[in-house]
Amino acid sequence: MVAGPAARNPQPLRAGGVACAMFFTAVDVQFAARKWPVARVFAASALATILSMICVVLAIHASLVSALIASALLDGTGHGFGQSGGLTPIGLHVPDTHRAKANAVISIGGYIPAGPLPVATGYLIDRVGLASAGTSFALMLAVTAPVGGTLALRRAEQHDA
Repeated sequence: MVAGPAARNPQPLRAGGVACAMFFTAVDVQFAARKWPVARVFAASALATILSMICVVLAIHASLVSALIASALLDGTGHGFGQSGGLTPIGLHVPDTHRAKANAVISIGGYIPAGPLPVATGYLIDRVGLASAGTSFALMLAVTAPVGGTLALRRAEQHDA
């Protein structure tokens, strides 16, 4: 994805470290968001996702490894906030006897749409190249994040009212 010394000298340990940092970030922000209202958590998730996609485009077109790392950390932030925003209402409002079902539904609702987009992007990379396909992927997520965030905010506000 990124040209330059990092592309000529790939280091799987570095890539794994960035992925690990992304997941740790996702966990850390969930602790930070425990006291936040759900609406704020969803807004933060959408914002972090948009910023992550801006960093992806910057990494692709400017060949900046630092932008790619920032994108991963922001993606972890967005994912962690999204998880917290989705699971908190289940813990607060769903009876114990139905939490497993509610958790399954939220997982299906979140992960089924998450699968086809990267797969389609892989096929698109084969057709048009990494820069165009990666930018298309980032634009799709940057547009989808505020739409989903807005819907979640409205739903949370309706529930609080």
